[in-house]
Amino acid sequence: IKAVDFLRLASIGVSRGSGEPQMFLAQVYNNLGGALHALGRYDEALWEFDKAIELVPQMVMAYVNKGESLRIMGKWDDAIVCTRIATTLDPEHGVALSNHIMYKQNVCDWRDTNKHFHTLLQLLSVDDVTQTDPTEDETPTVSPLQAVTFPFTPSQTSALLRAYARDILAKAAQIKRLVHLGPPAAVSLDQGVQGRLRVAYMSSDFGEHTTGANIAGIFGLHDKSRVHVFAYATSASDGSPTRELIEGTTETFRDVTELSVAQLAFTINSDGVHVLVDFNGHTLGARSHVTALRPAPVTLFDQGFAGSSGGVATHFNADRTSLPPEYAHTHSERILYMPHFSNPLNNHRSTST
Repeated sequence: IKAVDFLRLASIGVSRGSGEPQMFLAQVYNNLGGALHALGRYDEALWEFDKAIELVPQMVMAYVNKGESLRIMGKWDDAIVCTRIATTLDPEHGVALSNHIMYKQNVCDWRDTNKHFHTLLQLLSVDDVTQTDPTEDETPTVSPLQAVTFPFTPSQTSALLRAYARDILAKAAQIKRLVHLGPPAAVSLDQGVQGRLRVAYMSSDFGEHTTGANIAGIFGLHDKSRVHVFAYATSASDGSPTRELIEGTTETFRDVTELSVAQLAFTINSDGVHVLVDFNGHTLGARSHVTALRPAPVTLFDQGFAGSSGGVATHFNADRTSLPPEYAHTHSERILYMPHFSNPLNNHRSTST
């Protein structure tokens, strides 16, 4: 929010008649749109992206960013128009091209898919970021979601996810200097409730979301004599029955929306958590830097993201169908193979055979 206020002041302070380059003011509008997008204020973000495009019609990232806002708003056709313009302006812009492929894939428009993907493969090197627009700040050419849904080989997908995770791990290492995280107390059921295993779930999707709907019933199914369950909500309540169910059935529920990465990691660590389950993974609203700080001895991605953390988490929950053992080497984590199905859904206490 402070970034939005600052950028708005900057846009007012640089008038068109000031002699400043048009590109500078367009970058301010584009960055302001990005800040509003991050806050979920997509209509306002679109307004700022359009102002950037009006000033510099060839600003590729303004079209890319506008397309992302439109995608989240469910306006797929308009999003595709944006990425089509972006790829026309710069056919070798990796982010624009990968987003264009993803948007068309989501509406089952397979025209030119093979051609676009072949071009992307030619552009792609795992450590590369696109350098074609000065507004970009090390934007990855391929997002984690694209890495697991595009027709890459398992080895290519693994390399892409590890490359994405490297930036998260590097930033987490910088934050780690600011916060002391110690080991939790050992599990000892002889000590009664104080000696229980402490399992925590963290997500921005504890509400009317696919993840929320899938996992809402599991919080109350833990054996409270053996397990103390925590839930850390990284987004504000949407007031839904799903959110109310999760809040009402979790022993310790915390709304941590306003906490920084360091503050949240310290909170989890101070709660003495043994196992931290990150239900976001590499998806919208993720707090992956918190997971990367290892505030608990065991950390894992689950539910929200179908691929490896790339090194952010210590463990990965799987079954032999979703991750055949012969492909386990493509994951950076220790694999926890479940005997049947690795993703329990809602309140399904048992599965008939």
